[in-house]
Formats: sequence, C-alpha cells, structure tokens
Amino acid sequence: MNDFLTSIFLKIAQKMGFELQQKRYDTSDFFDVNNISITATLSDRLSTIALMDSSISINGNNKRAEFLNEFVTNFWNNRIKASCVTSLGTGDCLLKPNIIDNKISVDIISNDNFIITDSIGDYILGVLVKCEKLIRNNDIYERVEYHRLKNENGTSNCHIYQMAFKNGQEIALESVSAWEILPKEQIITNVNNLLFGRLKCPILNRENINSANGVPITYGLDNIVKQAKDSYNRYNKEFQDKETKIFADKSIFSKDSRTGKTYVPSGMKNLFMKIRGAVDKTSIETYSPDIRDNSLDNSIERNFRMLELFIGIGEGVVSKSNLTYTNVDEVKASRSATFSFITNFRNSIMQCVKDLVNSISILCNVNSVTPYGEYDISFDWSDQYMESSQERFNQLMQSLDKNIVDKAEVRSWVMSENLDDSQKWIDEKSKSEISVAE
Repeated sequence: MNDFLTSIFLKIAQKMGFELQQKRYDTSDFFDVNNISITATLSDRLSTIALMDSSISINGNNKRAEFLNEFVTNFWNNRIKASCVTSLGTGDCLLKPNIIDNKISVDIISNDNFIITDSIGDYILGVLVKCEKLIRNNDIYERVEYHRLKNENGTSNCHIYQMAFKNGQEIALESVSAWEILPKEQIITNVNNLLFGRLKCPILNRENINSANGVPITYGLDNIVKQAKDSYNRYNKEFQDKETKIFADKSIFSKDSRTGKTYVPSGMKNLFMKIRGAVDKTSIETYSPDIRDNSLDNSIERNFRMLELFIGIGEGVVSKSNLTYTNVDEVKASRSATFSFITNFRNSIMQCVKDLVNSISILCNVNSVTPYGEYDISFDWSDQYMESSQERFNQLMQSLDKNIVDKAEVRSWVMSENLDDSQKWIDEKSKSEISVAE
C-alpha cells in the first residue's frame, strides 16, 4: 500500500475513531510490469490449475435465480481468473458488487487498496476501500468507502460511508461531479455480512498468525524471488555477452570515397576491425566461446524448485518436472502437495463467490431489480491435475468392459472431441463394417 493512500486511511481512522490493521509485506514484484514477475507467474499458474475445467451454476425456478445465474456464469468465464491471480499475487482481494440500471458490475479490489478496521478472526466487521481515482489538472481525487457492520436494537445492519479526497485532503463528495449523486451514508438493514466477496490467499501470515490480513504467495521469499530473477538475467546476459563476434583486417573494410575513412557496413554490430600489430595475419577471425547454458539453466530451475518447496507445492508448477509416469507413486506424491494447496484455495473461492452472490441478491432487494426467490449454488471442479493420462485411459477401458461407459465416451476423451461427434463416428464405422460383412 502506497504512503499516499495510507495517509488517507489514517485520517479517516482518526476522524471516525478506529484503528487500522497494518499490513507489512512487499507486493512490488507482482505489480512490476517492466521486469519478469515471479509472483505473478506463480499466481497465474496456480489459478489455472485451480480453475481448469471448472464451472458454476445457480439453480432455482424464479426470476432471481435466473438473474443471478446469468451474472455468475459471465463472471466465472471472464473475471474469476483475474480475481484468483490478484488474490494470490497480493495476498487478498475483495469482489465488490455494484448495480447500475439493473446491471451488475464487480470491482476487484486488490490487497493494497483496502484495509481492515475491525474483525473477529476472518469475519470482517469493518473495512476501508479505495474505490475510485481521478486525475484532473494535476490534482488527484480519490473516493473511499467505509463499510461497517453494526448491531442496532438486535438487528445487524451494514453502514456504507462515502468520502472524497483531493490531493490527500478531504473534500465534499458533491464537489466532484462524477460522485455528487452518491449518498454520503447508506444503511442496509438485516444483513449478517458486509456486501462483498473476499478471496484470501491460503499462505500463512507467519508474522501474525491471528491476523485477518492475507499475505502474497511469495510471502517471506523475497530473497529467493530476487535470486530467481538474477539467475534468469544471468542466463540471458551470457547469450548476449558471448554472441559471435567477427574481427576483420582493415584491408577488407570499405572506404568512404569522399572522406577516405574506413567504415563498418551498416547492420554489422558485431563486426570489429583488427588493430595494427595483431599477431594473427589472417584476414578474418571469429570469437564464439561456449555458453554455459546447462549450469545457468540449472540455477534457474533450482531457484524455482526452492520457491515451490517453501510455498508448499509440488515440483512442475513453474519448474521443470523430472518425474515420469513410469513411477506413478512419485508423481502422485508430488502432485498431492500442489492439489492440497489447490483444494484449500478452491474452498476459499467457493466461499467468496457465495458471499458475492448473496451480496448481489441483497442489492437486488434494495434496488427492486427482481422479485425475491430461493436459489442454490453448485460448483463443478475437475480432478484432472491428479490423474495421469494412462490412469484415466485404464479407468475408461475398465469401465467400458463393465458397461459403465460406452465407446463414444472413451473416444471423446481420447480424441478430445465432443460426445456427439464421437457417437457419430462410431455409428458410421459400424455401418461400414456391416456393409463390408454383407
């Protein structure tokens, strides 16, 4: 979190009389777009594994369920991956819903743009969120929301306060035209949770194990992240430094007819002129030393493997896996560590999405979007990461022998085609075999 935003949050805390739960970790690697980002790479890869071949649906025979199912299907297809990467890369994120003209939008708030003010364990009672930033005439305008659960007369209510700041100083909300229609305070009654979904990285906050704050996937591994980057840069620098160079005698260079000066042909950046007195009298020499690609590559892989080890995941997530399917037990043992992490992360994803959908349903009531209706959320996760191709094929063949599956299902998996095309192929093959027999 940058100092400018921290100062704004501190001013709000002093004004409203609460304390902030400070965050002490570095997320600069994740946000570094001018260099390779190990944290972003790990976050993206683990998110891909967690979400592969997954789906979500909301069931219910009413308008509310249909409305929510349309939203969640679109969100799952387009925004859930970004949410997961942000959560792992920064340690935490909020999915804050908004309903405008009966349309739902969701803001992904990264860990550096919100701070918890009150909580019981992971149950958040209060949070400050930076929602919007505008730059006009070199002035910086920021809008901050304070969400707070309050128990009033035996009822749990959610209070949402809107505040505006110009260059770090609080100003009237209505002084910014884009925000003048927003209410300074909104109260939503009879709710038990703040109106957002929260996706927290599974990594343990070792500095404060009871803290509600999440920490990034590479928390505490800054040195190894730096070493991995340095290894990668050394690898590329080796190729650059040992690029083939040509040393040629002055006699073979061209001369400018006007000035009489010898010049190097354009585009020949690695062509050099020999100095006089060189022992070797040959016209052309080349300099092309061997590149230590194996040792440099091993250095990169070692750092990647150490990252996987300290995070608590198996090899092959970002490193090159040396395991082969000839030893199924070793493969399973390695992948089990990763799958254990993925299972914990999936549990967090499910709870986050449930809270997000519940928040949207509440906002539907507040904004009279659709009539209230009951609904059920179901998730479909894939275990494909844990299964080897050979294992899966053997299972299908055994199932085929016992008439549990049919040939079309086996072909569909083997050929990676849809079930209808597989069945069509089998039917046509059967017809041709009958014709030949006749």
